[in-house]
Order: sequence, then structure tokens, then C-alpha cells
Amino acid sequence: MSTGDSAVQVVPADQALDVRNFEVSKPVMKRRETMAEHDARLYGTDKVSQHIKKYDTNGDGNFSVAEVKIIIEEIERDEEQVKGLKKVLCGVVFLCIIFIGVLLGIILGVSFCFLL
Repeated sequence: MSTGDSAVQVVPADQALDVRNFEVSKPVMKRRETMAEHDARLYGTDKVSQHIKKYDTNGDGNFSVAEVKIIIEEIERDEEQVKGLKKVLCGVVFLCIIFIGVLLGIILGVSFCFLL
């Protein structure tokens, strides 16, 4: 048995009560921090810190040029999406105004027919 293997206590057969109840002594290891603890220590726990974690792809706590390019590309993509949604909103408002005008015209036309 090498020195790196876990040690097993050997008991003579006449002193063994139950063969199934043996204990393996585990080597004492330093506690490693979990991924959540690492992220909380490196980035923090607030919303901004979570965005920083999202864009820090290599996990070193610093932004590389490639990571900044990804951030800028996503911002530009979001800006284009906002522009498209503004156009859709303007179209819907315009159609609602036209629809209200048509309904108003119908109501006024019918009311003038009954007045004559």
C-alpha cells in the first residue's frame, strides 16, 4: 500500500464483530469553496455583479477585448430591437387613431341620417 492510499484498519477475525461495519479513514482535505462562493467572492451578489459575471466568460474577473466586443454587440442588438419595437408601437397607435376616426365617422353619419 502506498502512502497516498487511504488506510484501512485490519482487525483479527476473532475480534471482528461484523465484517460489513468497517471504516475507511479518509485523508483530511482542505475545504474547497463552492462555485457559488467563488462567484460571490469574485463578483458580488447584486444585479450589476451578476451581469459582470455573465460577460466575464473566462472567469478571471477582468474583461478582455473579446469580452468587451461581446458586450458591445449585445448592446447594439438590443438597440436595434428597441428601434423595431418603437416602429411597431407607432404603427399600432396610428392604426388605432384611424380606427377611432372611422368609428366616429360612422357614428356621426348614422346620427345625421336620423336627424333628416
